[in-house]
This record gives sequence, C-alpha cells and structure tokens, in this order.
Amino acid sequence: MKRIDRKADYSPAGIRFDAFKGMRKLMNSILKLSGWKIVGTFPVVEKSVIIAAPHTSYWDGFWGFIALEAVGIPYAILADESLFHFPMSVLMKIIRAVPVNVKGKDAIHGAAKVLKDNDNIHIIICPEGQLAPTDRWNPGFYHIARIAEVPVVIAAIDYSRKEISFRGVISDLSDKNEVFRILKEKYSDCTAKYPEKFLLPEKNLKTASNNTL
Repeated sequence: MKRIDRKADYSPAGIRFDAFKGMRKLMNSILKLSGWKIVGTFPVVEKSVIIAAPHTSYWDGFWGFIALEAVGIPYAILADESLFHFPMSVLMKIIRAVPVNVKGKDAIHGAAKVLKDNDNIHIIICPEGQLAPTDRWNPGFYHIARIAEVPVVIAAIDYSRKEISFRGVISDLSDKNEVFRILKEKYSDCTAKYPEKFLLPEKNLKTASNNTL
C-alpha cells in the first residue's frame, strides 16, 4: 500500500491505515463482551467514502472506532488540522485522523486527494457534521466521492439493537437528490444514542438539485 507523503498538505506522516491482526481480535472481543455486534459485511471495494450516522454523542466515535478496527479495513478519519498539536496529535494518529483545512472547498479537495493518492483506503465522514440536531446534512461526502470517483458506503449505529451495520453502497452519484433519498430510507429505522437529536436529511431533498460544489 502506498504510504502517505510526509510533505503532503492533507496527509499525516507515517500513518498506518491497516489494522493489526491482534487489534482486530481485541476489538471483536470488546464488542462481544459489551453486547454489541456488527451486522452485514463490508463491501468489496478498494476505496470509498464511508458515511456514519446517527451522530448525536461522542460515544458514536468510540463504538465506531472499535467496529472499524474489528472489521479490519484500512481507513482514515477527517479532522480539523488545528487538532494536530501535541498532545492531541498523539490521539489523532491513534484514531488514524487525516488533517484537513475544514474551511470551504479545501477540505473537500484535500480529502479527495487522500483517496486519489493512496491505494486501498476508506475515509470516514459523519454527514450530520455536528452533534446538534440538523435536517440539513453536509453534502461534502458526496462531493468528495464524486471528485475521487469512489462509491459511498452506508454505515449505521443503532443503540436500541446495539448494532453497527453496513447498509449498502451507492455507486451512482449522478443525482444528488437520489443519493439523499436513499440515505433517508436507509437511516429511517436507526435509534441514536439521543434519539431526539437525530433528524433525517429532509432539507437536502429539497435543495439537492445541484450536483456541483
């Protein structure tokens, strides 16, 4: 696998994207002992943008991290470049975070660059973009996938069932409105950590006619 360029604008130095075998066993044990389970299998794709929802609590990240390590896919998480200072930089590297400038189009093109420049990698994005309730999800994941020419993988966390599931792949990104219609359907039965804070992307369906940035 191609390593991240130490001088690249949007890539950390020496990051390891693939999971160690021992780590996979440990994380699977944690899930089992905690009563959580992974439903579905990760699709056979070398690169993708993985969208994860609902996102109403920092616990989502904790269980999501454990699940991804248990599955063993090579992944990276986008994070604000301002977080990459000591000692936070240590944590960022552990969770495989990639620093990006979160303002404007730079984050989108930066994330697409990470996908284009590396083999066998998946970028994780929470489309809600915040813990507060919102029915207008951030379409950045869609633009990243289109620019990088990779599919979108749908991942969900459900606290009522204690499940982390893979719910399909969206390969046809020609119609943004159709993408959000699929997402609304796929996440309609999910129970968030704080259900009152999770809203489906209703406003995106009304404004998704424009596929461009």
